[in-house]
Amino acid sequence: MKGIQIIGGAAFVECDGVTVRILNGKCEISPILLPSLEWDLRTEPPHTWDYLCESDIRAMGDAVYTQILNITEKVKKI
Repeated sequence: MKGIQIIGGAAFVECDGVTVRILNGKCEISPILLPSLEWDLRTEPPHTWDYLCESDIRAMGDAVYTQILNITEKVKKI
């Protein structure tokens, strides 16, 4: 599990190939895949975004982490 946090905005987390967008503590399937976002951000100043590791994502709270896992499971079943 890894992700990107846009400073002052949404976070995008990839879990088992599914990208989830987190905004204001609510999670949904992201319209942007994490690799595409990484590519787009390569020209942005480094202080505008940051990488997230699994411990950063877990620190967002159990509710967020559980939502990510639930969305991932739903998408994988389709």
